[in-house]
Amino acid sequence: MKSHINTIYDHSTSSIGNSNNVFFWTDNWLDKAISEHWQIPHTLKASLTMHVAECIVNGAWCLLKFLTARDSVLASKILKITLPVSDVPDSLNWKLTTDGIMTSKSSYTFLASDGQNVPWFKNVWNSYTPPTRAFISRRFIHNRLPTDDNLRKRGCYVVSMCCFCNKAA
Repeated sequence: MKSHINTIYDHSTSSIGNSNNVFFWTDNWLDKAISEHWQIPHTLKASLTMHVAECIVNGAWCLLKFLTARDSVLASKILKITLPVSDVPDSLNWKLTTDGIMTSKSSYTFLASDGQNVPWFKNVWNSYTPPTRAFISRRFIHNRLPTDDNLRKRGCYVVSMCCFCNKAA
């Protein structure tokens, strides 16, 4: 299962400011990270520590020659990015909102949408069903009630019957 931090970064982009905090190869400051675009193995990503600021000289782009030779389309995308004139900090922008600001509400809405939509949910979880009954109903539907058979399937030792005479204890 993917962690929520990775999910947040997958749905965010970095805006170039002073570019001191944005990693050139591994951060998503274009349409996707250059390491993903070039399919660089994950084992090498930890060694890619160059910042975007290292490709900027006197307020203009100064790209590595092998980058422009290997991928001219990517190089032209980079050169089209306008660099700020003043010292503005980098920012992380949430793709799933129009203003780019990640709020508690927008992140909750995104993470809550991962759940399954099941038809029985509104019949079990509603305002007139006590939570204890709803909890038991949900466990029954998913065959998770702690019956002797279910406990045995999960490796629990059940002593509800005598092992010698097979009578209820």
